[in-house]
Parts: sequence; structure tokens; C-alpha cells
Amino acid sequence: MPASQSLQLILGLGAMLLGGAGLAVLAERWHVPDIVLFLLLGILLGPAVLAIVRPTTLPGLAEGSVMLGAAYLLFEGGRSLDAKELRAGWRGTVILATLGVLVTAAVVAATAHLVFGLDLTQALLIGAVLAPTDPAAIVPILAALPVAQRLKALLVSESAANDATGAALAVVLAGSGLSIGTGLLTLAWNLVLGLAVGGVVGLALHALEGRLKAPHQSLRTLLALAALITAYAAATLLSASGFLAAFIAGLLAGRSHRRLRRQDPVAASFYEYSAGIFSRLVRLVVFTLLGASLVPSVLWRLALPALLVTLALVVVARPLTVLLLPLDRRGRYRWPELAFAAWVRETGVVPAALAALLLAQHSPLAPTVAACVFAAVIVTLLIQAPTTQYLAKRLGLLHGART
Repeated sequence: MPASQSLQLILGLGAMLLGGAGLAVLAERWHVPDIVLFLLLGILLGPAVLAIVRPTTLPGLAEGSVMLGAAYLLFEGGRSLDAKELRAGWRGTVILATLGVLVTAAVVAATAHLVFGLDLTQALLIGAVLAPTDPAAIVPILAALPVAQRLKALLVSESAANDATGAALAVVLAGSGLSIGTGLLTLAWNLVLGLAVGGVVGLALHALEGRLKAPHQSLRTLLALAALITAYAAATLLSASGFLAAFIAGLLAGRSHRRLRRQDPVAASFYEYSAGIFSRLVRLVVFTLLGASLVPSVLWRLALPALLVTLALVVVARPLTVLLLPLDRRGRYRWPELAFAAWVRETGVVPAALAALLLAQHSPLAPTVAACVFAAVIVTLLIQAPTTQYLAKRLGLLHGART
């Protein structure tokens, strides 16, 4: 790497960290999601304005950082889930993360086909990218609301699981050129193999953490990072879903963390503190790089059709997806709960990571995908997220919510 590129990288990293720290404080003070401000920071630092952060000069590094960062958030999302709650509502989670992702992708694809004039595969790629919801946004929103625990568990587990399935579908569509039938078979194989790889790594991590003695509890963070990288890299090398492998590894390893929380709360708090720092750093990197890759003039030109796609995502695709939940007869979801679930579908890190990946690869469809992701992030995080508590109150789901 030339000295000028090294200096540019150091300068860009310093600007990202300094700006991100300041914006994180402002996000808490203004009660807005930090990823929205990180996205705007990327536009400011990017080639279109200050030209401090230039993802195109180091495409391999930018691409690797984004994908590994997204995998880390999926790993931690899986690790945070309670296995008992997940088992209780696993049917609903599976429905939303499989059939729900396909319904969302189809509705968004139909809209993208009409407003952008794209062919079927290109339109489906946009649908797959926008299908995942965001645990990084949904978890803190639901944590502050006294709604039924089973409803919280459903929406959190869905957000982690559909990140993996939506990302796997997008990766297959982005690199395929396959027919729809062949693409779905490839997707199914990728998911099965990703499940297997994640299962092996997750069980191994669980076993290793169970052997750690008290003086070595700080090694949990390093072991978790090693397991995450192993799961993602191994699955990707086997042409499987690295995202699903990371999620499953975190899910299986979560048992040892919950046991640690009971036995040694101090060590558990240390790990959670470290994970919180890494999560915020990952969000900063992913959204700043996405913002730096955007061209404001292109965003403006594509703003109206991108907003129409977002409208279809929120008003049509999400309600249709939630209407699949009655297929889980044991769930016995009430209409107010279905209405609430239809409104909680914030777009965040994984769609942003996929858009940044396409931009780094110079995909012809990348500007369109990025414009749609930008619109979805802004609308869902600045309109849906702040009104979630009000809707829950109006639906009678607060205080004394049924468990």
C-alpha cells in the first residue's frame, strides 16, 4: 500500500471515530438512532463533500470491513436471544424469516419493476436487500416498552433471523444470473450448509467457554470474535451463507453467556460492555462507508421512485408478511399484536452492508439499491421508530400486556 493511501486511511479512520463519537452523544440527546447520523456523516466525509473517506481507493478493505461487521452484528443478535423464548415462538419466527422474506421481496420487486423499469432478477435483488429488519434498532425500542414478552421475543428473533435469510437471498441473486427455480434451490442449499457450519462453530465455542476459569473470563471476547470469523469465513468458502452461520453460532453460544450471567455477573457485564463498544463501532463503519459511497445528485434523482419503493415496503409488504403469522396456530396472535408487528420493521445494518458491498463491487444496480436503502433507513427510523410507543398505547398493548 503506498504511503499516501496509508495516510489517507489513517486520516479517514480518525475522522470517522471523532465524528462518530460526537454524533453518538447527539443521537442520545436528540433521541434519534445513531445510524441515521452516521449515514449523514459518511456523506459529509465522502468524495462528494470533504473527500476524507474514499471507499473506492481500498475496495477490498472496505468490502471486507462491511461484510464482517454485518456478520458480527448477526452473531451478537443470535447470542442475545433467550433460547426458551425462541423455542416458544419458533414457528412464528420461521414463518417471518422464510415466507415473510419471500413475500417482502416479491412486493418490493413488483414496485421496483414498475418505478425503475428493472428486469425481474434486478427487482428481486432490491426486494431481498430491503427484506431484513434491524435488531440494532428494534431491540432498544422494544426494551423500553412494557408489551407482551412473547411479542418482543418474536420481533427480536425475526429481526436476527431474517437478516440472515434476506442477506443470503440477496447474495445469491447478486451473483447468480440463475433462473428463479435454480436460484431458490441454491438459496436452500446455502441456508442448510450455513446452518451446519454455524452449528458446529457455535457448539465448539459453547464448549470452550464452559472450560474457562474465572481469571480467564476476559478471553470470552476474543473467543467470540474468533468464532465469528471462523463461522463466516468457513461458510463463505463452502459457498454457504456466512451470515446465517454467524447467527447460528451466536445463538448456540448464547447458552454459555446466560449461564455466566447467573454465575459471574461481573464477567458477564465485562463481555456485554465490550460487545456494546464493538457493535457501535461496526454501525459507525458500515453506515459511514455507505454514506461515503453515495452520490447526492444520484440520490436526488432517484429520490421519488426510492420513496415509492419504501412506501410499498412499509404499507403493503410488511402487513402482508405479518398476516402470515396466523399460520402459527399455537401463537394465537391477537389483531392488536399483528397491527403492532406490522409497524415494527426498521431497516438498518444488513441492508446498508449489502448496499455498500454492491457499491464496492461497482455493480450497475448499486446506485439504485443504495438509494432505496437510504430512503428506507430514513423513513423507518425517523417515522416508524419514534411512533412505536404511541401505537402500542393506542392498541392497548402497554401495561398489563398479556404474556
